[in-house]
Amino acid sequence: MAHSLDSNAIVAALAAYLLGHPLAVDSIDGIRRWWMDEEDDVTLNQMREALTWMQARALIEEVCAADGRRLWRRTATDDQLRALCPGRAPD
Repeated sequence: MAHSLDSNAIVAALAAYLLGHPLAVDSIDGIRRWWMDEEDDVTLNQMREALTWMQARALIEEVCAADGRRLWRRTATDDQLRALCPGRAPD
C-alpha cells in the first residue's frame, strides 16, 4: 500500500540514499522511481520542492547532461547528510 510522505521525510530519504550511493546522479523522474522506497507516493512537485530545498543549502546540484537532460547529484558531506537522517546510527 502506497503512503504519502511530507517534505522532511522526502529530504531524509534522499539524504539516506545519497549516503549509501555517493556517486548517484539521476533525473527527477529517476530519483522518484529508484531512490525512493517502492511504497512511497511522492509527486513530481513534492520531489522538485525537496530537491530545490536541498539545492538552496548546497547539498545537491543540478547539472545539464550532454543530451540536455537535467540531472541531480550530491555536493554535501556525509556529516551534512547524516544531520538530515534522524535516528540513523553514525557510521
